[in-house]
Amino acid sequence: MKKKVLITVTKSNFGGAQRYVFDLATTLPKDKFEVSVVSGGTGAANAASGTLEQKLREAHIPIFFIKAFMRDISFRQEWRALRELVALYRTEKPDIVHLNSSKAGGLGALAARIARVPRIVFTVHGLPQDEDRGALTRMLIALATWASFILSHRVIAISQNNFKRIQRFPF
Repeated sequence: MKKKVLITVTKSNFGGAQRYVFDLATTLPKDKFEVSVVSGGTGAANAASGTLEQKLREAHIPIFFIKAFMRDISFRQEWRALRELVALYRTEKPDIVHLNSSKAGGLGALAARIARVPRIVFTVHGLPQDEDRGALTRMLIALATWASFILSHRVIAISQNNFKRIQRFPF
């Protein structure tokens, strides 16, 4: 029986994380996995979908659009995105949710736990607290990142530097 996998990423532009998602979605063995991708727009509030969605459609990979996903933090939009993700995960009933990017990691892990997804995997493409933001914002982002680690069953770091730094987090 095929495992149903929902690969989730915040934005649908075509940067590093999106290329990783595309490569993973198109190369997982089709006889073992039923793969779909969950994504938002290109970063701004209510943005249209980007190149990732186009490339996935050309590759015949189903894609679900989360309208509330955006790059910047907005509690109203985060709440909407969380509700959309929970509803999607409950409807689709995936065996595995594979989360990519910080926002998709945090909201997706919480949504997947609420929806009782059996396996949650989070790939860390970079630590968002490294971005140029205020100290309080970086601290809150680090706390949210740590929560993403705790809520996930497995965490994949794409670099040795991230791996070493992730090991410093509790638990």
